[in-house]
Amino acid sequence: MTSYLKNDSLKMEPLTDEERIGAARDPLTTPEQLYKLSMDDDACVRYFVAGNRATPIEAITRLAHDDDDDVSELAISSAVIQPDTLSELSNHTNVVQRAAVARHPLTPMNVLIFLSTDVDRHVRANVARNPTTPLSVLNVLSLDEAEDVRVGIAGNPKVSPALLIQLLERTNHDDIRVLAAAAGNHTLPSNMLVQFVSDERPLIRMSAASNPLLKIEQINELLLDRDEYVRKALMENPALHQGGIALC
Repeated sequence: MTSYLKNDSLKMEPLTDEERIGAARDPLTTPEQLYKLSMDDDACVRYFVAGNRATPIEAITRLAHDDDDDVSELAISSAVIQPDTLSELSNHTNVVQRAAVARHPLTPMNVLIFLSTDVDRHVRANVARNPTTPLSVLNVLSLDEAEDVRVGIAGNPKVSPALLIQLLERTNHDDIRVLAAAAGNHTLPSNMLVQFVSDERPLIRMSAASNPLLKIEQINELLLDRDEYVRKALMENPALHQGGIALC
């Protein structure tokens, strides 16, 4: 470990880029030193500080406002960021910051409602896929013209079965991304999952193969699928290894 990390002093000896990056990534670096590194001129150093679990909230807040998109996006995704900071950043002129706020599980409900009408589809899509977004907002977003937004709703683990059905009824046969997102959603009604398992398009069958609610008949069908990626997706289904699905 670098010598300056052996004490809590903020006084740091000149370090090479490699040493500063190493310190920024090290979970044993003191909070005081990480705060110091959060002001480093090198965006790469600040990026690793933003992703360090030991970084204090004061540094995370600073980095959430960073001019570098990658740094600010990572800081905003932190589990320790404060809701007040998320609220403040929801008005940021940069879409990267607003999109990051839109997908954070700690973003206040009123902020999610505000961002659901954002002019940028990436922001609205992140609101659509956020599990904490109110169902009333998801209902409105399900009518969005942007495919990314509808994909977000189709894959949202908290979407109601009724809304998912309505969305699929309005979805064209060629909207493969929306259909694939729905195929892997555990809220999907079983009769629709059966249809996706037998769909002629591999991407949709692959997504269906990842659904934890597969029944044994569907598993047996997918085990014999002609597409290797579909079979691989089935074998990687967590439910297979957690006792949720019984192979026979």
